[in-house]
Amino acid sequence: MSYMPFLPDTSATSESSLAEAVAALFPLNAGDESSRAEGEAVNRRKKLWEVGAGYHCAIVGTCLSIAELRRLARRAGINEWDSASDYELHHSAVQHARGRNALSALIQKALERKFALAVKRFAQARTDEEIRVLWREALARGEVAGALWAIMTHPLASECTLAAAGEELHMLLHQAGASRCADLRRLAELERENERLREQLQRQSGKSAEQLARKDALIAALERRAADAAAAALRLQEAQRRIRELEDNGALARAERALAAESLRAQRAEERAARIAEIEARCAQLERALAEARREREAAERALRGMLARLSRDGEGAARAACAADLSGRCVLCVGGRTGLVDQYRMLVEQCRGRFLHHDGGLENNLRRLQALLASADAVVCAAGNVSHAAYYAVKRFCKQDGKPCVLLRNPSLSSFVNGILALAGDGFDADKGDTVLIA
Repeated sequence: MSYMPFLPDTSATSESSLAEAVAALFPLNAGDESSRAEGEAVNRRKKLWEVGAGYHCAIVGTCLSIAELRRLARRAGINEWDSASDYELHHSAVQHARGRNALSALIQKALERKFALAVKRFAQARTDEEIRVLWREALARGEVAGALWAIMTHPLASECTLAAAGEELHMLLHQAGASRCADLRRLAELERENERLREQLQRQSGKSAEQLARKDALIAALERRAADAAAAALRLQEAQRRIRELEDNGALARAERALAAESLRAQRAEERAARIAEIEARCAQLERALAEARREREAAERALRGMLARLSRDGEGAARAACAADLSGRCVLCVGGRTGLVDQYRMLVEQCRGRFLHHDGGLENNLRRLQALLASADAVVCAAGNVSHAAYYAVKRFCKQDGKPCVLLRNPSLSSFVNGILALAGDGFDADKGDTVLIA
């Protein structure tokens, strides 16, 4: 015997009664709608106040700056926070973020707008493992803030994944704080060093300007003397013309006296011209010296910029660059070189954590003193083209016998000296054999 449900008389009911009757006959439709609502709630991204209470501090501190927090607080009508310290502002914002209120709603909107791209990227993840992979990729790229907001509000992120992300962020913040302190100390040192080098460069620029001024004055004097010589030549031509006129008029005696006077003036003019030629040669020599000094200054600037660039890089690359020019306290003896560059030689060695000694290669210093300096040094840089033969062979013989590394420079310029120091600081020497390298 089959069961027939009771059907109400539709002719006597309204449209609402008909809908109620249909709902009573087919109760599964209501269950489907409830299941869809629950599924949409599961797949919906969490709001700020729905995130676990232990993560609000990390979200507020990482994803928003202090200036942004103050601006949002003013928009929420919390004006008394304007005089609060940064920590008090952060603490109060975290407390507000744990519940739904005007400030947490503004923070929610601000974070959604600020990290829309990161949220869109994480929305493509369909499993907990995919969310972890996206989080690790974001950490590797340094995109921590957007990834943190996206993973904390992701509907499929498990509590284990959220806890792991919080732990990694916690350690990352510790490391970032320690690194920032070290960077600040190094930055202060670099600023002091940069100021010292800037003052030194200004002094050198002042000396160059003085040399240029002296050269300009000398050139002006030579031009005046050349003009005087040209005028004297014109006067000589005029005298010769007058002599010819006097000869034609029979007044040869007066013409001879005038010629003698003009000859004397011409002799003096020739002497002045000879002095002018000497001065011009001296000017050319000064110009060459000035050009060489400018090249040396440019080489020093390039070397300085290279050292600052190596020191300013972070991570493993900076460590390798610093070690490549680290003398580790060794004593470097410079034999020969240019007298005007000795202070810069010393500065480069000391910047590479070395000690500096100097001997002029027998030009003025006694060669007996060279033996004592060689015995005290750990390594030798010798400007081979700027020392005496006795000093050159004494350096090679002593370094070979005592097994000390030796760098020979063909050019005593500052750039060649920098290359020699880099060679001494590298791994290419065998100190027990007294290796010697020649740098052009």
